[in-house]
Amino acid sequence: MSPLISVVVPVYNVEKYLRKCTLSIINQTYENLEIICINDGSTDKSPDILDSIAAQDSRIRVIHQENRGLMSVRARGIREAKGEYIAFVDSDDYCKPNMMETLIEAAVQNNADIAVSGFEVVDLEDKRLFCVTPKAKTLSKEEALKALIFEDYRESGLYPVWNKLYKKELFEHYVPSKTVINLGEDQYMNLMMIDSADKVTFVPDICYAYVQHGASIMKTPKLSHIDDFFGLWEEKERFIEKLGLLNTNKKEVFEAYFTSVLDFYGLCYKMGKSELIPKFNEKLSCDPFFKPKNLPLSANFIARYAKFLARRYL
Repeated sequence: MSPLISVVVPVYNVEKYLRKCTLSIINQTYENLEIICINDGSTDKSPDILDSIAAQDSRIRVIHQENRGLMSVRARGIREAKGEYIAFVDSDDYCKPNMMETLIEAAVQNNADIAVSGFEVVDLEDKRLFCVTPKAKTLSKEEALKALIFEDYRESGLYPVWNKLYKKELFEHYVPSKTVINLGEDQYMNLMMIDSADKVTFVPDICYAYVQHGASIMKTPKLSHIDDFFGLWEEKERFIEKLGLLNTNKKEVFEAYFTSVLDFYGLCYKMGKSELIPKFNEKLSCDPFFKPKNLPLSANFIARYAKFLARRYL
């Protein structure tokens, strides 16, 4: 018999997108699903939409709770899940019809604990902005952790949780981070899940559509996001030490680190210098990785670092 997949859908004030999202799951070519929709204290029509759709499909289970945030919702979904595998779908996005079938086949055929698909980023009119198509391959835990830490997500597809299928047993000892709360929580979860896995398999098929709109968290950085940013890198540094990556992949580690810092610093500078930059500078001053001696020696990084120094001190 086909394994049961539990699809966890966090819902908060997404009445404009919710019906399209849930229908994309209901209409999957793979039918052995339980769909767990958790209404996290929505104040719009989302709860009514959920109850209406659930009345038409016995696979849907709706849970209403007070607002507790995304990570709390996902944690509850994991606890409620009865499937052998778990997938996560954000309620303002949607799945391609064959997403679950593609991922379960890849996981079973390659005896993998996590299956990763490609995805596209679209605007509100479903126009594709760009897509991520990882190469078909199967990696060991160590190889996948390296890819998550120092490869661009547009190459690996490893950052988000919503383009993946996980064996439920991976979550047995999972505890949400207390320092990565509002930004980078997907990467944190994937660090933990990959560390609990044996193998991760990738398929290039585009199975998920991430809808980019004005509420995107990376377009509106907040003070709390700075704590999350450095909290996530503290977690990454723990794995860097565990895997000995400063001995084997030092160049890649620091290229990934400085790219991440300079990108986020530039975003904060653009969006709110007076509020965000002092906090960022404070964190940088005591960060063990952000030292001139670790700067990758390429024309691109030197130019970007010079621009950063001008913004920081002028």
